Amino acid sequence: MAGPVTGNAMSARATGGPKSVELEALLRDLGDETGYLMGLLLALPTPAWDTPTPAEGWTVRDQVSHLAFSDNAAHHAITDERRFEQLRAEALLDLAEFIERANIPGRRLPGNELLGQFLRARMELIESLRSVAPQVRIPWFGPAMSVASFATARLMETWAHGQDIIDALGLSPVATDRLRHIADLGVRTLPNSFRVRGRPVPTAPVRVELTGPHERGYGVGAHRRRRTTSPARRSTSVSSLRSDAISSTHAWPWWATWRRNGWQLPKPSPAHRGRVDVPASFQSENG
Repeated sequence: MAGPVTGNAMSARATGGPKSVELEALLRDLGDETGYLMGLLLALPTPAWDTPTPAEGWTVRDQVSHLAFSDNAAHHAITDERRFEQLRAEALLDLAEFIERANIPGRRLPGNELLGQFLRARMELIESLRSVAPQVRIPWFGPAMSVASFATARLMETWAHGQDIIDALGLSPVATDRLRHIADLGVRTLPNSFRVRGRPVPTAPVRVELTGPHERGYGVGAHRRRRTTSPARRSTSVSSLRSDAISSTHAWPWWATWRRNGWQLPKPSPAHRGRVDVPASFQSENG
């Protein structure tokens, strides 16, 4: 397994060329998926945070806790070799218990504070991914991954845990073009899924055809093709979350720290005006 990103690998920022353009597009989609989930959670009444989700034993709060913890671990994998290796050693002892234990701190926090921790961890992760040289493989609890695969894995996790939250709240999912990254990752990692289980890798090529919103076509796998159309898409990136909604609705303890560090503050966005509709059973207590 390749070692964590250290030294020159962190300082060699990828600039120019198609690979850096593709990575920026991927990170933009990761931000958009984060922004979509944040839009749901910002308006969530207090009781809804403890709603059971389809993942047995996990509440909405646990889903967000897991994302925040995983993003922090991912940030360590890129920036702090010693800390990540400590986490990895703990996980190898008992992965299920390690994952469950990581959710405990979030169960003691108000939902708005937990949400703030997730947002901060995600923004730090995105910035650290921009600083990794494209040839570096980033370590994880499983096999090491390329920068693009690592970012896609975080997008996949956000979408999957977000889907559990959507199902728990009785909301309707929204299909987006961002799902093409997840399908692509699934096809590209198919051979390794056979190898780690000691099974022969199929030799027949695999291709997946996707039809996205507005009839956009995508192909992943053998003889990959570019999208058939590319109409304008509405951005809902995490960097454009409403600052007035955040500051007026939630007095997040990290907000002053965010400002002191000079990090980009959320800006007003038409996509996040208004409140997210939530089931009536949650509205009686919180208005």
